[in-house]
Amino acid sequence: MACVNERQRSPTFRRVLNKLFRMYEDKGYRARSSGILDGRQLSAEDVDRAYRVIAVDGMVANSLVKRFGLEPPKLIQLSIPDIYERDSPALIARVERFYLSDAWK
Repeated sequence: MACVNERQRSPTFRRVLNKLFRMYEDKGYRARSSGILDGRQLSAEDVDRAYRVIAVDGMVANSLVKRFGLEPPKLIQLSIPDIYERDSPALIARVERFYLSDAWK
């Protein structure tokens, strides 16, 4: 999961998805978070190891395309504006809807 500064959206996604992924422990699913400007930055090694790279919005997705040449289906672009506080109920609900959509599979 990539966002801009790894402060609100991607850490919330990481925490909630890892909780939901517990049912898939045998498959080793694990979510990580990173920022494109701040925080733990996404590396080429991270991209190579990832099954999916999820960008919270178009700006982040465009940055990942330019930097790593990512394309769908490996790159998933969401439309989650930077208006949420970390772990806010509304953001958690969006993470849960994304998970239930199976778009990450």
